[in-house]
Amino acid sequence: MNYSNLIKLKKSDLRNLIIFMLCLITTNIWALPKVSTRLAKPSIYNIRHIYARYDIPVSNTGRFYDTDPGTWLRGTNEGYIFGAGIWIGAKIDGNKQVTVGYNTQNCQTEFVPGNLPNEPGYNDPKEIVYVSTDYPNAGLPPWPKGYNTDGNPITISEMDTWSQCNDLDSSKQFVGGKSLGALITAETYSWTSSFRDVWDIAFVKYTIKNIHPNQKTWVDAYVGFAMDADICDPTNDLTGCIPDLNIGYAYSAEELSGIEEELEHPPGYIGIKFLDGPARDPITGQAKMTSFRRWADDPTTDEMRYDIISSDYYDLEDTEPADKRIFLASGPFDLAYGESTTFVIAFCFAWPMWYYDSSVRGNPEKYADYLKIVAQNAQFVYDNNYRFPQPPALPRIKLTALDQKIVITWDDVAERTVEKILSLPDFSDSLDFEGYKLWKSTTGDEGSFELLGQWDKVSFDDLGNPIGNNTGLVHSYVDEELINGKLYYYAVTAYDKGEYQPLNYGNPEFEVVPPLETGMVFAVNFQAEAPNSPPSNFTQPQIEGLELVAGVEEDIQFTVTPEYLISDSVKDKTFEIRFSDVPSFRYDKEITGFGPDIHLVDTASEDTIISTLNFPISNPSVTVKSDLFDGMLLKYTGPNLLLNQIDTVYFKQAKADVRVHQTTEYDDFLTPQTAIPLMAPFGAYFLPHDYLVEFYELAGRRRVNVYDLDSGDTLLNVQKSFGQTYGLASYEKVVLSVNPVSGDTTWSWYNNPIDFRNSLSNEATGYKVYLPGAFIFIEDPNKEIVAGDTMIVSLSGVGAPHEGNIYRFSTVASQVNYHTKMNVKVVPNPYLVRAAWDIDNDYQKVQFINLPTECTIRIYTLAGDLVNTIHHNEPYRGGFDSETKGTAFWNLMTRNNQKVATGVYVFYIDSPYGNDVGKFAIIR
Repeated sequence: MNYSNLIKLKKSDLRNLIIFMLCLITTNIWALPKVSTRLAKPSIYNIRHIYARYDIPVSNTGRFYDTDPGTWLRGTNEGYIFGAGIWIGAKIDGNKQVTVGYNTQNCQTEFVPGNLPNEPGYNDPKEIVYVSTDYPNAGLPPWPKGYNTDGNPITISEMDTWSQCNDLDSSKQFVGGKSLGALITAETYSWTSSFRDVWDIAFVKYTIKNIHPNQKTWVDAYVGFAMDADICDPTNDLTGCIPDLNIGYAYSAEELSGIEEELEHPPGYIGIKFLDGPARDPITGQAKMTSFRRWADDPTTDEMRYDIISSDYYDLEDTEPADKRIFLASGPFDLAYGESTTFVIAFCFAWPMWYYDSSVRGNPEKYADYLKIVAQNAQFVYDNNYRFPQPPALPRIKLTALDQKIVITWDDVAERTVEKILSLPDFSDSLDFEGYKLWKSTTGDEGSFELLGQWDKVSFDDLGNPIGNNTGLVHSYVDEELINGKLYYYAVTAYDKGEYQPLNYGNPEFEVVPPLETGMVFAVNFQAEAPNSPPSNFTQPQIEGLELVAGVEEDIQFTVTPEYLISDSVKDKTFEIRFSDVPSFRYDKEITGFGPDIHLVDTASEDTIISTLNFPISNPSVTVKSDLFDGMLLKYTGPNLLLNQIDTVYFKQAKADVRVHQTTEYDDFLTPQTAIPLMAPFGAYFLPHDYLVEFYELAGRRRVNVYDLDSGDTLLNVQKSFGQTYGLASYEKVVLSVNPVSGDTTWSWYNNPIDFRNSLSNEATGYKVYLPGAFIFIEDPNKEIVAGDTMIVSLSGVGAPHEGNIYRFSTVASQVNYHTKMNVKVVPNPYLVRAAWDIDNDYQKVQFINLPTECTIRIYTLAGDLVNTIHHNEPYRGGFDSETKGTAFWNLMTRNNQKVATGVYVFYIDSPYGNDVGKFAIIR
């Protein structure tokens, strides 16, 4: 089919156009049913698309055909498949009959949806193209291949499709044709992984059953597959085949046409790779394609089609570029009534070899070399029963539109992916998920996405080296400062660790399987949304009773502020904020923030909902955000270390020449240094208390004991470990039974801070004593300090939360406010030429914002003439619903479908929650 003279839209442009046209019908385009919901309304032209790096239409009528051609790369206007479909030919009572899934002459099919019976209109809700990524979904018929124990559909690939069709509707037969009696079950399998090029391979499996109405046997039967390839410019196509690889293909001539020279990518190859079928090679026993044909003039009768499908011939040489059709077949075989057979092919896409190696240019015999590799990869995947190293499962994402914001959330299914194929089973991890990447685009086109964020697990290889940046995982992101009404595209991909020989992780020389990353599948891990203002008639959710339930409140400076992003997801619950002792080590920061990890716990289940790694204790204080939970997040603000200081230091026993330094700089161990380091890690342990430091001797060494006089605790010295590069002498509390101020010496004291290094035998002239969050450097040139001496240190300021501190709070869900003050506005006002969300000057709109969930908008001229009416109806559904928006669009058309003129207009809002009136201007 020659479509070179048609106006071609990019897929993203077409999608935007469709969305906008829907906007002309409904004033709230974002409340439209999801794609999967529309599947419940099938027809004879029920069409879905499968995605990897390609975009191929799949129907329930035996063909791959849509008004948009199948493209590669996905999101471009670079077409490769105008139409394609299965052919089945056989002799019935000696007569040649062929049932055609795709007629290359007129794009029609002789198949109708579903199994028998063929009800009028083909409106059985089960006669659809089932797509595995639409599940779980209670609104759809059950997935035909069943479910696993997790309730997810049993699948072969990341995106399976399943449909049935038959040829027993005589009214659909072409002129002179008869029903052969074929029931086809068609399945497609596709992956988004780059491993073995599977993202450029679409597998198609047909199960073909003889259901001849008179129970006839198919004799000398053949199964074939026809395609009108139309690569970029359909008038410039050439064809070829490689019989030894069971592949036929189409490609563009080396002399590119004007259309092809304007494309972003050079025209590539598309191959039909034969993988399995009923006929076998009599010598090898292997399934084999028995013919490959091309033509420009389409066959018009069953006899002509049967002669093509049954020919034992390969069209090899092709030197005249033109609009071509290609066809491969396998046979003959006989199939009795009620019996079934299978036929398996794969679409294979590949660049010409000179795309990878410029030295090949000028050697056309090498151009298809990479296509050969892709064909061999398809055979490898099929021969291994579709089992090969794969990336984690596709994370399912959800976009929530807010005022100038989009909230992106995703699930954790990728983290629970069990790797089925392990190349090193004794060393590899079957749970090898590593991290997420968040991508953003303003067009949705392949190659247009920019990395917005990346997060990975805290994990190490078998040598103790970090894998990735050890940022910790999140499942949400808020993209801010966006334009309301403008469409934005987001995708979340997941990747794994890869496999390497033991003790050689990350070394390409010892790579067994490279780290694998998922691609993007629209409506699964790839979505589009436009920011929007919220409705005006609801009460925001709240948190109540935030209090410290463990620890001393006056010791800690720490604030918690909620941010409500998906208001209807906030439920009535109680949570606790708990702090870890030793933080996780992160390699994505030059200096790890040595503050504690924060864990949010659901008190009802004791489940940890989210963890925020490395809450920073810094100078000055900072605020960090938690991951999203129940539609909200928490902003944590820590202490301001500038407030911390040493108030007093004195010895209970008079010392003539002992000096205590509280300077702000230091060079090495035995020079005056910071009394209170205003940075992590020390600030993480600061407590503004009074402390008693006691000096004593043990085994010829001088040691100290430290006591907290405020809490009555003794502080046992321990070694803190921060990741793999840092150690710090610190203390843990133990409750005392005797007040150290009383001078009772019956205790056994074994504290020996690592930095207290002066022994009786060395010539050191000072001591470095560590307290919680502070250092004291003591200069003692005459060795006046002896065992039994004591020192009092008073620290003032604010402390950071640490292990043992617990905050508790409750969340209160949102509610409808039936008495709201209306503040409806029109933006932009005035409307001048275009708005940022407009596609072009032919598709313009203004927004009504701050609307309640239900209202009627009437637009009048200043003379009082009614211009148009918009019904905005989003009923409250037991909690503010995230699909509800406080925005409605008007396409600047009258109720008579005419463009409005320049002028000032009046709007009137009528709702159960109140009324409003206002003016706005349009300037053309």
